[in-house]
Amino acid sequence: MMLNAIVVISMAAILTGCTAKGQLARLGPKKTRTAPAQGIWRATAASMRIYPGSRFIADNKHISLEVRIELLDEMQDSIKGAGRFHLQLTNKQSKGLTAAQMRLYAWDVPLLTLAQQQRFYDRVTRTYLFRLKMDEQLLPPQDTVLKVTFTQAGGNSLTAQTQIKGK
Repeated sequence: MMLNAIVVISMAAILTGCTAKGQLARLGPKKTRTAPAQGIWRATAASMRIYPGSRFIADNKHISLEVRIELLDEMQDSIKGAGRFHLQLTNKQSKGLTAAQMRLYAWDVPLLTLAQQQRFYDRVTRTYLFRLKMDEQLLPPQDTVLKVTFTQAGGNSLTAQTQIKGK
């Protein structure tokens, strides 16, 4: 009687797809990956914000520009992104100067590999932190404009800019 009950329970478990703990049940043919269906939302960077605390810092007789940048998705939540940052520091608009004459510095920072993400992403503030070296040992004598362009791996670009105070 007991043996019949065990056989019946075992057969029911097999027919309903139950498996032992830790095993995956497969019912029917193996499914293959397909392209995402229309209307499915994907988290990607939709905008970018330069933190207002971005500033010039001096250490060991060198000047650096410390910049924090936050990428935001469509819901305005922080997000990581793969791509390239281009940062350009210029003088404030001055009459008679060309764009090339106004440019003080430019930096290109790739964020395409896991190692690059780990190097620049700050989990506490959920921003990318860049400490950009400058050749000169003096702070710029006037206010400057920092323009940042983030080109995503898919080709889309985001742009933001802010003013950074000099001496």
